Amino acid sequence: MEMLNVIQIPARSGSQRIKDKNIVDVCGLPLMAYTILLAKRLKGIDHVIVNTDSEHYAAIAREFGAETPFLRPKELATSTASMQGAHEMVKDYFTAQGVAINKLIEMYVTSPFRNLQTIQGYVDELDWRAGLTTCHHMDIRMLEMQITQKGETHPISMDHRAAESSFVKPIGTFLASSRGREAGDRFVLIKNPFELIDIDTEQDLSLMQDVVAAGLYDFGTQMI
Repeated sequence: MEMLNVIQIPARSGSQRIKDKNIVDVCGLPLMAYTILLAKRLKGIDHVIVNTDSEHYAAIAREFGAETPFLRPKELATSTASMQGAHEMVKDYFTAQGVAINKLIEMYVTSPFRNLQTIQGYVDELDWRAGLTTCHHMDIRMLEMQITQKGETHPISMDHRAAESSFVKPIGTFLASSRGREAGDRFVLIKNPFELIDIDTEQDLSLMQDVVAAGLYDFGTQMI
């Protein structure tokens, strides 16, 4: 059976703090375009799929080169819905085509600051499934503390039990989990503060607009 590497970009409608957050304009591009355009430039990726419940969002996603082979039902697109149902939709879609997923990489629209070369390196390493988003400031400070205390170099690795028993919780992800031939999760220390920006409030959005407008972050590729 053919094995594919797939990027899934969740982009539901109905955001509450910022209306239509996933398509809000940021310096001439809808927010989701920053993730789509970078994902499209990654080598070794067979499909970039935007998983949305909105045909309007889907049409915008297609303008920037993403695929939208299905719409997520409303019950899987609420603010409290688990992403598991969305993951199953992607899996079922490819199963119906007679192919299987080798790597399923999840990239969230709300974590737009990613460097192409850095993400390419992460993608090349992944054994099966991971989320490429970002982590919170507190997680980063904790991780830095552990590295300092133990004198470890980064990136560091730890298994689930070690992570659960320490004050460092699994980062879920700028690189996220890479479980496969090697046991345990892989954790990567994020030092660039822009990569910690998660678009959740109007203040976050304003900060992103200022950073992009001033050219302060290197995406590693042209975004237009």
